[in-house]
Amino acid sequence: EKIERFAPDTVSIERVFAQENRNTVLGTAQAAGLAMLAAAQRGIPVALHTPTESKMAITGNGKAEKIQMERMVARILGLNTLPKPADAADALAIAICHALRPAGALQGGEREQHLTDAQRQWALASQKAARQRGVRRGM
Repeated sequence: EKIERFAPDTVSIERVFAQENRNTVLGTAQAAGLAMLAAAQRGIPVALHTPTESKMAITGNGKAEKIQMERMVARILGLNTLPKPADAADALAIAICHALRPAGALQGGEREQHLTDAQRQWALASQKAARQRGVRRGM
């Protein structure tokens, strides 16, 4: 599994929002949910970032065109060509966006103030599940 192979300190995921194609949204949300679950089971913090948030971090404009974002990702990472496929640039932008956050955000510090109610509930449920797993293992 990728998490064991790369051993990330944190996982950054694009926050899914309603798109025109419901099947695309459902598939994307399911994949994001599995990634969040895999990270949570290993005690790895998860951060969600919107496309607007990542575009703002990368280009300085939350409404930047995709090509602008792709060019800036390539420039930031010192790539000679644009990331391919196009979704790779999106994933890299999310990672760069998260990496540019203050250190406290990685530990739940300042970032916690910007969580939605659903994210807070998910974080609390994740913490509770981790505590319960710890109790079961200790028996």
